[in-house]
Amino acid sequence: MALVISVLGLVAFLGAIAWAAWPAAVLVMCVLAGLLVSLQFIVYGCHRIALGLAWIVRGIWLGVHYVARRVKAFFVRGAAEQGDEQVSQPGAIAPPASARPPVHVRHTA
Repeated sequence: MALVISVLGLVAFLGAIAWAAWPAAVLVMCVLAGLLVSLQFIVYGCHRIALGLAWIVRGIWLGVHYVARRVKAFFVRGAAEQGDEQVSQPGAIAPPASARPPVHVRHTA
């Protein structure tokens, strides 16, 4: 704690002496030093914001894709149940393969 107090006192003394000679340079150097010290936190914050936006966009994209597939499956299933022509499109929801009877059990007449 004493070291922090002595370093801050030395910095304040040197800043006061430099301020008397050239105030504009002291302001520029203080801002530059503060920016360099906090640059890692600024970059990390921008990185986290970009990841968060990517996560949100990905979630929206997957949600829209899911809803589109469900709507498509609803209309494809509805057309097949009404007796219209047999519609077989990739991506339509079908029963799992294990629910279908084996080939030798099917009756063909």
